[in-house]
Amino acid sequence: MDIKNTLRTSVAAGALLALAPVAISSSADAGSLKQQGKMDLVMGGQIARSLLYVDDGETSQLFHIDNPTTGTRVRYIAKGQLTESITVGGLLEHDVGQSNQSARFTTTTGDEESPDTATFGIRHADISFSHKSLGKLSIGQGNGAANGVSEVSLGGWGFINAGGPAQNSAFDFFNNGTQAYSGQTIGANMSQFDGNSRNDRVRYDTPSFGGLVVSASLQDNGSIETAARYGAKFGGVQVKIAAHYNNNNGGTGFQQWSTSGAAKHSSGLNVEAGYGGRSGDGLGRKPKWWKAGVGYTAKLSSLGATSFGFVYHDNEDVGTAGNDANSISIIAVQKLASIGADMGIQYQRLTLDDTANTDYDDINQVMFTTKLNF
Repeated sequence: MDIKNTLRTSVAAGALLALAPVAISSSADAGSLKQQGKMDLVMGGQIARSLLYVDDGETSQLFHIDNPTTGTRVRYIAKGQLTESITVGGLLEHDVGQSNQSARFTTTTGDEESPDTATFGIRHADISFSHKSLGKLSIGQGNGAANGVSEVSLGGWGFINAGGPAQNSAFDFFNNGTQAYSGQTIGANMSQFDGNSRNDRVRYDTPSFGGLVVSASLQDNGSIETAARYGAKFGGVQVKIAAHYNNNNGGTGFQQWSTSGAAKHSSGLNVEAGYGGRSGDGLGRKPKWWKAGVGYTAKLSSLGATSFGFVYHDNEDVGTAGNDANSISIIAVQKLASIGADMGIQYQRLTLDDTANTDYDDINQVMFTTKLNF
């Protein structure tokens, strides 16, 4: 049996099933796509592809992947006016990633290839009720109240760097002393302590009070998450700030919190910063994370805005007590305004230190990404 062909066929079948509710099969409507229900329906999505080159000091290789920050997906957005004050919405979004997520490959074998493995899963299956003056109630699989709180940025590079240093998290740091892979991966030592995403939950968002929105959610595992977001413009300066607290962090039993913010001047100069931590994990550690970044955006050509950025992340005690992992990212992004697409390239250097002064090689990676929105 050809596994690749079987997977591709499964993805195609899933896509046809997903389209079935809106496809009209009568001969009078042949060749057309119409909505059967009374709610308005918008279909969209994105295709993301990346070339990732990694050098971990022992092995180097080029990988063909989806995008570890924001992958290929298709979505269906339904909207209807229940009363003059209440709007009902629905979001169904499927993950259609191919060779997506760094966990699908690792350099520990020395000659790993990008697996041509397709997935077709459910990211969002959410129903919401929005009231003009009372806020919004969401029920189903979707983002927790605090998802994205650690990722506040006005740099214009979110599609390539929103995940911070934990992108491509399966790569091991090579131990020069033992001449072997250490088992200390990027993902195990780096976290930005962000909120929960795509879980079964009930979520409430208040209306905006002068730019301030407060949110809370309850997951089916008992995790309670609260968040506050603020956005405003003062003269020529745009400001965004967010903070969150989670009492159970997805059912793990420990508490987690973070805050981040950004400011952008009308000249295109922007800065960002973030800080977060975790407590109560029972391991005697107090993991923490912080970031700082600076960027500049300008329209250098008729293609659209061009953004440049530098971001530094530092992680302490995240995986093992005494471990200190950090990364630097240098980013360039080009908007393709006429087609609503994005292209970007990012260089990252990731380092790891521990209390035993182990000689870990740095991990260097370059990722070029194109994202087409439709």
